[in-house]
Amino acid sequence: MRPRTAASWLPLRGGATAAATAAAARRFGAPARALGRTGLSLSPLAMAADGLRDADPLHARALAAALAAGVNLVTVREPASEGSMIARELANACHGGDATREQLVIALQLEDADVSAERLDRARARLGLAHLDLALLPVDAPEPTAATRAAVASLQAELARGTLGAWGLSTRGVLPSLPPWLALGGDAAAPVAVPVPVNLLALAPACADAGPSWLRGADEAAVAALASQTIRA
Repeated sequence: MRPRTAASWLPLRGGATAAATAAAARRFGAPARALGRTGLSLSPLAMAADGLRDADPLHARALAAALAAGVNLVTVREPASEGSMIARELANACHGGDATREQLVIALQLEDADVSAERLDRARARLGLAHLDLALLPVDAPEPTAATRAAVASLQAELARGTLGAWGLSTRGVLPSLPPWLALGGDAAAPVAVPVPVNLLALAPACADAGPSWLRGADEAAVAALASQTIRA
C-alpha cells in the first residue's frame, strides 16, 4: 500500500512542460496528441476526474490507476474543501514515481463565467497545485457575450501572472464559432482547446457536415478538439 500524502508535498510545484509531456505520451504507447499551440503533448485517453467523489475509495483507485497507466490529461472541478482526494492522488502519483508534475496536464473545468483571481487561487489551493495548465470556460452561445468576454480577460490576466498555462472553451450543447473567440486574445492568449461531446459532432441536425467542418476549422486554427464520451461502469 502506497503511503498517504504528507502535508509537506502540497502544493505540487511547477506545471506541464513540452519535453516531459512528450515523454509521458510516448510512455502511454500510442501516438501523442498536441494541445493546440502550447507545445504540450497529450495521451490519447484522458481522465475526467471532475465527476469523482472524494468519499468513494473506488474513485480514488480509478484515478491512481489512470495516472499509473500513463494518462497525462486530467480534467477536474473545483473541490468543495481542502485536502481533496484528487489532491492526494496527484501528489501520491508524483511522489510515488508514477508521474512527475511536469508530465501532467491538469485542466480545471470552470462551473460558470464568474472568473476571478481569488476563485482560481482557491481552486489551486484545494487541488494542491501551484499552477493550472488549462482552464476551460463553459459557453452556451456560439460567440462571446459580455460575461464571457470578462471571464476571458480574467483568464488572460492569470496567463500574465504565470499561474495558468492556457485556456479553452467547454461546450454546453453548442459548437463555438472559433474566429470571434480567437480574436479575443491573439496568438499568445487565444483558446487552445475545446472539449466536445462525441454526439455533438456526430449528430448535426442542421447541417450534415457541421461536425467535420468545425473540426477542420479547429485544426486550421491549432485548437485541440478533445472528444469526450461518458463511460458508465
